[in-house]
Amino acid sequence: MPIYKRPSKKNKKKYVWFIDITLSNGTRIRKSSKTDDRQKAERLHDKLKSESWDLTNFEKKPEYYWEELVTEYLNERGHLASPDYAIKNIKFLNKYLTGVHLSAIDKNMVKHITNERIKSTFQRKKNGIKYKVTVTTVNHTLTVLKAILNEALKELKWIKKLPEIKKIKKHRTEEIRKVWLTKTEANRLIKELPTHLKALVRFSLATGLRHANVTQLTWSAINFKDKTATFFGDEVKNGEDMTTLLNDNAIAVLLKEKGKHPTRVFTYKGKPVKSANTKAWRKALDRAGIAPYIPSDDIKDSKIYPTKDLDQYKYRQFRYHDLRHTWASWHAQNGTPLIVLQELGGWKVFDMVNRYAHFNKKHLSVYANNSHNLSDEDEDEE
Repeated sequence: MPIYKRPSKKNKKKYVWFIDITLSNGTRIRKSSKTDDRQKAERLHDKLKSESWDLTNFEKKPEYYWEELVTEYLNERGHLASPDYAIKNIKFLNKYLTGVHLSAIDKNMVKHITNERIKSTFQRKKNGIKYKVTVTTVNHTLTVLKAILNEALKELKWIKKLPEIKKIKKHRTEEIRKVWLTKTEANRLIKELPTHLKALVRFSLATGLRHANVTQLTWSAINFKDKTATFFGDEVKNGEDMTTLLNDNAIAVLLKEKGKHPTRVFTYKGKPVKSANTKAWRKALDRAGIAPYIPSDDIKDSKIYPTKDLDQYKYRQFRYHDLRHTWASWHAQNGTPLIVLQELGGWKVFDMVNRYAHFNKKHLSVYANNSHNLSDEDEDEE
């Protein structure tokens, strides 16, 4: 029988269609169609039979579709560091690539997708206003596209080469987000925070770890003897295992949190913290004079925000991730070599660290007078 029903492995109560094909050379192909729709299963059966016949008779490679590749990519990488980030970009790419053969994805198609992404907008649920996407968002989409096509090239061998995928250059004003706090400002912010967020912020400023690595930190990752925190590739943005050194300030924070939860480090009312980017965080930024808290029209607060004139705030916006910029800026100001800072922060590319070079000039002071050898006497002789 070419197709037949069997219980699904994931859900025994659900039945899916399986395909059974025997080729002219005696090869037997049996696989799940992953659907309970008979018509879809029959179409997949016919496609497999046709492609397999071509493969055995003419050594012609089968054509694969974009959606098949996406399914394989997500199945193989089910523990992505940022799954929401990937899914959001895949949804956009699906608009232009669903039903497209992988061999048809070329430089021109990538260029068209890039142009459409540049023109796209997004809407905040609370205020309903549409905003244009940033250059960074466009490049994130292209990064996801490249990662998925790399799966087809290197792992699945479904394509012979990658199409040209060029990220677009940022405008000079977008190149570097120069947002960081002085130690006085950081202390002012911490004073305004509730207790559980104080611990999170102190730890972030002591380690430079990203938001997800801090909020989801587990006790199993901590080694108090070596003063380290270890993260595996699926927990790290660049996909590589990372060990972070914990200074005395970080250890002090951890010791205060010890015993509050069996697995997670940072908690609120006995439950693991899901996010530090809360209303309490934004209101504390406002009271500390760092960034205004402006609630949308449908949020009713007992106190009216912002509490100051907008020109009294240091920044128009301050993200939790900017604590990482603050940590790196402090290191550079105190003379930490950039190559060391790169390793401490777990950056894969040196360019990401070079943005802090303007803070790191102390090591050059010894050479500053080398070009000036004109004395007052030399001047008088003229």
